[in-house]
Amino acid sequence: MNTHELRTRTKKSEIQPDIVVRKAEKKLRKTENSQFELRLFLVYQPLTSISQQKLKFLRQPSDTTIVDSSLVWFVASPAQTQMEFDTRTSSFVDWACPARTRFSALQISICNAQQLDRAAFSRYLQITKTTTYNSFQHSEESGHIRWDLHYIDLRCVYRPLSKIIGFQISLCFGASFNLRPLPGTNSNRQQTWARLTESPLDLLVLGGGIVGSGVARDAALRGLRVALVEQYDFASGTSSRSSRLLHGGLRYLEQGRIGLVREASREKKILHRIAPHLAQPLGFIFPTYHGKGRPFWQLRVGVKIYDLLCGGENFEPSRAYSRDQTQALLPELKSKNLTGAVRYFDALTNDARLVIDTLRSAEMHGAILLNYARFRDANREGKFWRCQIEDSTGVHALQAKAIVNATGPWADKVPHSAVKLRLTKGIHMVVPHTKLPVPSAVVITEGKRILFVLPWSERVIIGTTDTQYSGAPENVSVEPEDIRYLLAIVNEFCPRISLSDSDILSSWAGVRPLIAKEQQSYDAPSDISRAHQIRSPEPGWWDVAGGKLTTYRLMAEQALDGIIRYLDLRPKPCRTADEPLLQPNQIRFSGIQPPSRAREAVEHYVQNEWALHLEDVLLRRSGWFQYDQLSPETIETVADWMALPCSWSPQERRAEITTFFSRIQNQKTECREPAQPNVHL
Repeated sequence: MNTHELRTRTKKSEIQPDIVVRKAEKKLRKTENSQFELRLFLVYQPLTSISQQKLKFLRQPSDTTIVDSSLVWFVASPAQTQMEFDTRTSSFVDWACPARTRFSALQISICNAQQLDRAAFSRYLQITKTTTYNSFQHSEESGHIRWDLHYIDLRCVYRPLSKIIGFQISLCFGASFNLRPLPGTNSNRQQTWARLTESPLDLLVLGGGIVGSGVARDAALRGLRVALVEQYDFASGTSSRSSRLLHGGLRYLEQGRIGLVREASREKKILHRIAPHLAQPLGFIFPTYHGKGRPFWQLRVGVKIYDLLCGGENFEPSRAYSRDQTQALLPELKSKNLTGAVRYFDALTNDARLVIDTLRSAEMHGAILLNYARFRDANREGKFWRCQIEDSTGVHALQAKAIVNATGPWADKVPHSAVKLRLTKGIHMVVPHTKLPVPSAVVITEGKRILFVLPWSERVIIGTTDTQYSGAPENVSVEPEDIRYLLAIVNEFCPRISLSDSDILSSWAGVRPLIAKEQQSYDAPSDISRAHQIRSPEPGWWDVAGGKLTTYRLMAEQALDGIIRYLDLRPKPCRTADEPLLQPNQIRFSGIQPPSRAREAVEHYVQNEWALHLEDVLLRRSGWFQYDQLSPETIETVADWMALPCSWSPQERRAEITTFFSRIQNQKTECREPAQPNVHL
């Protein structure tokens, strides 16, 4: 066979794989019916396992099979999505594409990876007369495998007349890739289960909300072998449906809960220090009216005490405004009987992102994390709990020395739990900032209730209600009367605004897991204490319940202090108040405001933040759905971006979209007339 080989090598900084492929293709284009093959070879050091991932492509049978290998690297055109790779094969794949195919980019992935026999691979390279480039490195960081590929051999074979006569062009160019197991793939879940069951855990945390994530992070930082399981997605309950505030709770001063205010006030400053990207200082203007609500003098004294309870170092000092100053700041505010206002400082956060970033920190320090895995039961056997955990693959058994029940509003339904809860419901709604142009947060009172108007970039969050709730936590929803209540209060205090249901971009409802009193109480929901409770009803079992978003780190610290004493481990100081959640280079797609919609963001959420379903990205990782009125086309685009890293087949992709739209439609039916375009969650 007449063969001509052309080898070129470029520096790593000069790599342009797309251009290389296009140039090769241009040279090979002779006839419209001709074909060319693209082969991508890899030289590496042996590895135990990487993740499994599917990629759709047009496939030709391979003429050479390596029996001992199952690591496949390949190049694919984004437009070719008709067939799926059979992960049961263990051969290097030959590609065949029409000569006029234009590759927009090189897409490289891993399929069905297991240990590859390097000797067999070397023999294959010798057979195909391919030069071996032995420049692979790997390192293990926090349980992930990082691979840096330096050279690839890309071979183009042109055979215009037959499969025998033709010539070959081989192009060698430098490249570098940073790879890690994809949390969303089945193979990685198998790896996670293997880690969970290979040896007993020091601590198993039940619940992937803010409290559970805090406990897992603290335990990992103290060196415990800790795992966390969550029956739904991380932050899918109360921890993504709050007012998004880090606050001491000014109204708790009126109730005499000085200790709670002091704890929360100090914790908000700690969170601002360790996660500044998720703690934005925010001024709150609290207007006062003659004959209604708290008098002006009382609030002036109250905000000064509030500053002192922050250790005298709140974000900014509080101050008072006269009637005229208040009207100048808030011209839309009702002026009748207005006596003035005070301003104090708390912080705005992104509750779901705070959970996810806390979990990322926990994982980096060795915690094992698994969402969509339900705790079924546990039995005490000697010094260990034998636990049953169920996910889509079946029921798995594992052992743990201690268990923490941090399941929020589900805490009293977990086997072995001794928690007694009283649930209340709160809803929030989002409107455009142009409809309610407030310069800072505004506090509105209605009886004993306090409502917040919170600027959120180009949006405004309004909430919350506080009503008794007796249903299942997972079924909580926004009701029409909830919306009417909030609209009425806002329009009463801001009569020029005239907000209506059509101005609402999104809304959400959440359940507060408040500690019930020993005896039946008929207190109003707003009067129930927000204090937390940590108890151990039986050896090795801890219930951690109640509390506030702001105090989650302190709750975890107090729980771990008791657990370490029980396990009789060498005491280690808590580091969560000083150790940053993430480094600056790790927060590109995390913040209070949603990031720009982009494929890269979606791939990050899947590969690094355990997103398995469409709603995981749209609701909790990105916040795009709450912030914008997403069109069906936009939702489908996000599903397209998720399909590859999640290994979705066309049928699975369609099912994800259908499920998400069904969820939206159900919420629309409950919350408003079906003809209206907006959506409430």
